[in-house]
Amino acid sequence: MRIEIRRQLISSRELDPEEVLRLVFGLREIEITTYHIVSVSSSRPLDVEEIARKIGRDRTTAQRSLCNLVSAGLVIRRQEPHRRLFYRYQATSPEEAKAAMRAYLKALFEKLDESIDTL
Repeated sequence: MRIEIRRQLISSRELDPEEVLRLVFGLREIEITTYHIVSVSSSRPLDVEEIARKIGRDRTTAQRSLCNLVSAGLVIRRQEPHRRLFYRYQATSPEEAKAAMRAYLKALFEKLDESIDTL
């Protein structure tokens, strides 16, 4: 964990949502931007090409960001019916995103707690 984030946690200042995403999931700036694009467009799923255009990056970068967001449980990937290897992406609901964050933190803290005994 970066030292400035630890200091923010200890200080009385609240973390903004982007800082929480960086801290909990280790997201980079491009992944946070991708998440915002997908979540703002949550009324309809987007394909990789649309997302790449909106974030101003190439398709490979968009795909890599989406893969990390899917792994984090923040974005859902659905295959289009009758179209092999064509996917659309949509943000999970805010409740599902919060649940994913809490589950990750719970597992992390349990692992850290177990590791303390090995010191």
